[in-house]
Amino acid sequence: MNRRSSRTILFVAIFVFFCSVAVAQESVLDAESIAGDAESFGIPSSEAFELPPTPEKAPWDWRKELSESTPFIRDTTLKLNLRSFYFARQDGADDSGNDKEKISWALGGSAALKTGKLYDVFSIGSELFTSQKLYGPDDKDGALLLEPGQEGYTVIGVANPRFDYEGQALSLYRQRHEFPYVNSQENRMTPNTFESYSYGYLGEGDKPRFQFGAGYIDKIKKRNSDTFVSMSEGAGVTNGDRGMPWAGVRFRPTDDIKITAVNFAGLDYLNFFYTDAEHVLKFSDDWSLKSAVQFSEQRSIGDDLLTGGTDVSVGMWGVQEALSFQNFMVRAAVTVNDEGRTLIAPYGSYPGFNSSIVEDFNRAGEVAWKVGLSYDFIGVGVDGLSAYVDYIQGDGAVSDSKESLPDKSETDFNVDYRIKEGLLKSFWLRFRTGLVHEDSVGTTKDFRIILNYEVRII
Repeated sequence: MNRRSSRTILFVAIFVFFCSVAVAQESVLDAESIAGDAESFGIPSSEAFELPPTPEKAPWDWRKELSESTPFIRDTTLKLNLRSFYFARQDGADDSGNDKEKISWALGGSAALKTGKLYDVFSIGSELFTSQKLYGPDDKDGALLLEPGQEGYTVIGVANPRFDYEGQALSLYRQRHEFPYVNSQENRMTPNTFESYSYGYLGEGDKPRFQFGAGYIDKIKKRNSDTFVSMSEGAGVTNGDRGMPWAGVRFRPTDDIKITAVNFAGLDYLNFFYTDAEHVLKFSDDWSLKSAVQFSEQRSIGDDLLTGGTDVSVGMWGVQEALSFQNFMVRAAVTVNDEGRTLIAPYGSYPGFNSSIVEDFNRAGEVAWKVGLSYDFIGVGVDGLSAYVDYIQGDGAVSDSKESLPDKSETDFNVDYRIKEGLLKSFWLRFRTGLVHEDSVGTTKDFRIILNYEVRII
């Protein structure tokens, strides 16, 4: 038996153990993103456990037995999230004139087990992730659906004891986080997850006036890996293992205004700060305007391990407007980056308003703008079908040594279809393509087909 097979069997055995204990995988701070649209700031999902009717004369009514058990057992859920992902990217041509391609097709997903609460306080969670190759030539590696070498993998990414009491939460060990810079980045087969220890005050109601959280993130499992490494190593530091303390707050002066801020102190290598503010103005049932501004700074700290002892301080700011009318939405955004160094996002999706399917438009000195249009086809009687198109232009970028870089543009198309009723409820099909043009490189063509299907076992 080879080492990879042994490791897979070990992961499965550990997963079975955790399944016998149960699961709750939300992070302390925000179930979506401290800068996103979620309103929970880490409050667990409130999905109801509803029991279907059973025959009156069933010899053993397991549903009745389950409904009369403790909440820890009764409210347990087990879900399979099945995923198929095809990814193809052509990055122009190499020096010999041959196309540079990345192609993979993978099958996998996750099994997530989530308990109710013991004494209305304690729960524990586990989620097993896997990605296995269906197709992937060795010479077209790099799509990030599989491990390097187009190898499949399996890993327990979530193993999360959690304590909730009167609006407060303590979340431990392996878990997801959904912050700016530190997040699942679930745009491949499996997400980033983290080994961390966090405390948060979650507030009350759907839109609590004040929330905060703080903690320490020790390690990251990146989206195409089965190994947890230190946060410093995940950022590219090779001469020391360092973690990342964090703290964040959210304030709602009114139901229509949300202000958030979070700071991650990568010990001895880089500090990440992010803040944004959102305001929703509703003119009528058909018309609304969502306005947002953002600011972020990345600064070397301590021993400057990431920058080789060189002090670095670089910031970005952005503004975005989204006008909704019935089933249409028109978006526009501008982001401006300081010169000095390209902003990085080693732990998840980049939070800039102009981050797109392929590019983040995060180069030093870059000024980028975006226009976009989306539509929900329920307006013409097709429930579950939606689409959007974006155009982004980035100008004025420079290298870290202040040399001018070519301007860059990207055009994105995205189509989603979700089945909301019947046997195939929770089936989701997504088509995505991004076309990036850069004068010195040519056109990068990115194409993706993703199928997701959730099966609720319990």
